[in-house]
Amino acid sequence: MDDASPHLAQPLHADLVSFLNFCRIEKGLAASSVSAYQADLEKFERFAARHSAGAVPDLEGLRAYVDSMYHAGLGARSVARNLSTLRSLYGFLLREGRIAADPSAYMGSPKQ
Repeated sequence: MDDASPHLAQPLHADLVSFLNFCRIEKGLAASSVSAYQADLEKFERFAARHSAGAVPDLEGLRAYVDSMYHAGLGARSVARNLSTLRSLYGFLLREGRIAADPSAYMGSPKQ
C-alpha cells in the first residue's frame, strides 16, 4: 500500500496503512501474511472508493463487498479469507477508536 495514492480516499487509506504497520510491527506477522492482508485490503479500498466515497464501509457496505467478491467468481474459501482480513481490520479500528461499532461482527462466514 503506497502512501502516494492520491486517487484513493485518505481517511480509509491512512487507516489501512496504520493497520498494516500494526500487523507488521506490533503483531509481528510474517512478511507473507502482511502481503496477503495488503492485497486483500487494496481490493477493499478500491471498492470503498467507488461505493462509500472512500469512507470505512458500514454493515451494508460490507455485505455489498462480499456480494461483489462472489460476483467476481471468488470461491467460499477466498471470501472467508478476505472476511478474516476485514474482521482483523475492523477490530483494530474499533480498538483505536476510529469506528464506534464493528459491523464485521454481524457477518457470517461463508459455507465451505
